[in-house]
Amino acid sequence: MIKTHLYEIDEVVAFQPAGQTEQMFKVVRQMPAERGTPQYRLRSCATGQERVAEEAHLKSAPPQP
Repeated sequence: MIKTHLYEIDEVVAFQPAGQTEQMFKVVRQMPAERGTPQYRLRSCATGQERVAEEAHLKSAPPQP
């Protein structure tokens, strides 16, 4: 069974790359699942750098004040 994507395009999520501090990223694109896990193309809110991450490595961003 293929899992549907939990996060929507333009949603801000928290992602913690291995060995780094947690960072905020905006979902740019929902990508096909690999090994049954949805993936996302993300853009850093701080630097604009893009990367791909599996859904299991993301969490909802805390609400902004």
